[in-house]
Parts: sequence; C-alpha cells; structure tokens
Amino acid sequence: MDKRKLFEYAFGCVPEVIPERVIITPFLPLPKFSAHCLIEKRFRGKMFSGAVASDNTLKAGIIRCGVGDRLLGDAVLLLGISGAEEVVFTGSCASIGKARIGDLVVAESAADGEGFTRYCREGFDIEGVLGSAKAPGADAGFTSEITAFLEKEIGCGEFFLDKAFTIGSLLAEKRQLLDSLRENGIGILDMELSAVYSASQKAGIKATSLLWVSDLPVEKPFWEEVEHGRDNGYNKGAEEAVRLAVKFIFSRRDYL
Repeated sequence: MDKRKLFEYAFGCVPEVIPERVIITPFLPLPKFSAHCLIEKRFRGKMFSGAVASDNTLKAGIIRCGVGDRLLGDAVLLLGISGAEEVVFTGSCASIGKARIGDLVVAESAADGEGFTRYCREGFDIEGVLGSAKAPGADAGFTSEITAFLEKEIGCGEFFLDKAFTIGSLLAEKRQLLDSLRENGIGILDMELSAVYSASQKAGIKATSLLWVSDLPVEKPFWEEVEHGRDNGYNKGAEEAVRLAVKFIFSRRDYL
C-alpha cells in the first residue's frame, strides 16, 4: 500500500503540511477552534479536513475526522507518516461515574469495546468483552503534562482523570451493561478513544485526550433534551474543552 498517496487522498494535502502538534476531533467544526488561534492553511480530503493553526510562534494541526473508531484510528495511523508527534483528542463522552454534564475529563486509558457485530450476537456478554478487551493507555508523560496544565489553568478538582470504554453500539447502552462497566472501574463511554490510543502507539505518536461530558446514560440518555439549567453546563463544557485544548497544544512547554 502506498501510504503517501492514501494520505493525500484522505487529507487533501501532503504529509509534510502537518505540524508536530495536532488536535483531532470527531465532529467539532473548525470555527470552534479558530476562535482561539490563527488559521494559516486549510485542507480538505476525501475523508478528513482541517487546518494548520498558529499562535504566531508555534504551529499546530487541527483535524476533523468524523465519528467512529475506524475513521479516527485510520487518521492517526496515517499521521504516522507526517510530522505529527503529539495528538490531543477532543470530543464528547458519556459519564457513568462521578462526572456531570459539562465536566471535563482526561481519559488515562480506553478499553476496546469496538465492533458493532459483537453487540448483536446471541448471548452477548459484556463481562466476556471486558475480560478480553485490551485497554490501550494514553501516553503517560503527555497525560501528566495536560493534567498539570489543567490544574494550573482551572484548578484541581475542576476536571476528572478517568478510564474510558469505547463502545461499538449506542443501542448497547443498557442498564445491565452500564452497571458492569462501572463495577469494573469504567467512568466514561465514547466511540473512538481506544482506536486513537491503539493507533498512536503503533504510529509512534504521543496521545492524550480532553473530553467534556455530553450525557449521563444511567440518568439521561443522549437522545433526551438537556434539562433547563444543565444546557449551559453542556455548552460551557464544550467551549472549555476546545479553548483549553488549543491553549495546551500551544503553551504546554511552560508546564514541563
């Protein structure tokens, strides 16, 4: 396989365009990020789109990949032939732990619950999945840097460090499954993170995450409207995740 040609097809630019530092997101639009940095160059391929951003001294890539583990995993693997060395994943998650809507979360690991088909099989057993699911971790040093950054920027206790489970089906979020996940120390659910962490390890890229809580499956499924009063928390969490991800990617050297 010619990875370079595939990269150009997928991203709409040559690998050399991508800087060392990258923010990747499943669905957040570029204007959310451009409010906090300068956009120098845009690119759009058949699979992914994004931009090269700057704070006048450093450059960073911002890439929108689409929702789902396969898209995010392939994007990170392809970044392995670019100049990318560090990736911050920014998106939403569901909390089955202590975090509430709008809270920020850094996921130190993400168990592999990927794959839709397994959830459709007769006699599906989440305990069996958990028993066999590897939990690729974020880069420990990079995660220490982002947690130190957050402690200084917003204070201890204003964000959560938790373990994620990357789920392969939204319809699988049933009470029995959620209870089993909580009993196994899982605090958040998402749909991409285990692929991001696995791909980053294979590609030799440091990866960590900065997420915000969008729903509470045990109390409020994602399809129900956010209650009045909580909607402000949701919007604030999304804005803060973007703002802090951008600030971290440009200024983290101050926190080494």
